[in-house]
Amino acid sequence: MRTACIVSGEVTSERLAQLMAENCGTMASLTGEARGLVQVLSGRYADGQANDGLYLSAFVVDEPYRRQRVTSGDTSIDRPCLAIGWLVQPDAFREMWSKESFVTGGLLPRFLSCRTRAPMQRVEIERKSFPQGLATWYHETLCGLLAAYRMNAGGLLVAKATTEARRIIIEYTNRTADRSAAGGFSTKGAPFAARWGEIAWKLALVFHAADHGAKAHTVEVSADTARCAVALVSWFALQQLNLLGETEEAEAADQSMKLLNFVIKWKRVTARMVAKAGICDTSEEAVALLGDLVKQGLLESRDHVGRGTPTRYYSQPTIGQQRR
Repeated sequence: MRTACIVSGEVTSERLAQLMAENCGTMASLTGEARGLVQVLSGRYADGQANDGLYLSAFVVDEPYRRQRVTSGDTSIDRPCLAIGWLVQPDAFREMWSKESFVTGGLLPRFLSCRTRAPMQRVEIERKSFPQGLATWYHETLCGLLAAYRMNAGGLLVAKATTEARRIIIEYTNRTADRSAAGGFSTKGAPFAARWGEIAWKLALVFHAADHGAKAHTVEVSADTARCAVALVSWFALQQLNLLGETEEAEAADQSMKLLNFVIKWKRVTARMVAKAGICDTSEEAVALLGDLVKQGLLESRDHVGRGTPTRYYSQPTIGQQRR
């Protein structure tokens, strides 16, 4: 017999899977300094490869997680459920958002991330204390929720939603889907938008549980609760899109610099050469980027006409061309 561990701090993904398997598949990962966790997810123990498979599965809840290893044995979780609350220093935060696999692989779209930019505060002589009544309410509510739902061995308890609550979140999801279909999000932004409706349902359940405690499953989720969930997700959605915009601008600048260095090295290049070098994914993308640099006056293009199809070459502009 040993005390159940329901909250973890810095832990490897393998150990986290074992802890979750020992605790009915559920765990809360809470830390005020998540640098070590970011490094683990970035592949500290996996040769630099993203080690986030468990975190992806545990977001869906209904998706089983299976891991077979010769040395550590097998780990099986039928319904993994992982709640995460991480505070991250600015450099580790930038590391997460600069890692391509976290953005396109689905990890960051599962988070509600924001950069607080909290300024330093003045200190007053009067001491401020946390209201004791509020602290007591939190303690009693959390203990009641843990006893009713975390320690419950009788199976799932389902909280239903009113028709109006369902309509509010469904309409929000559909508005987001329509915007995505109309090209309202970038390639990287679309996976984030695809999660907003799902996260709104999760937050609505959290708010509902906070309101009703251990009796939450006996009361329908209200329209007001659904509106609050959508409002909060919408706020975080703006933060995500701003962060993505900064990341995409930095990547575009870095890509342009790599391309200019490539031209300097080879004197003149074609779009096919740029794509083959891995600077762009396709020749079409290379043509677009090369064209932008020509418009900016950083490159010039010339068509070489031979017996076959003309080939367009790109090179540094001559001094006279730069002056013009």
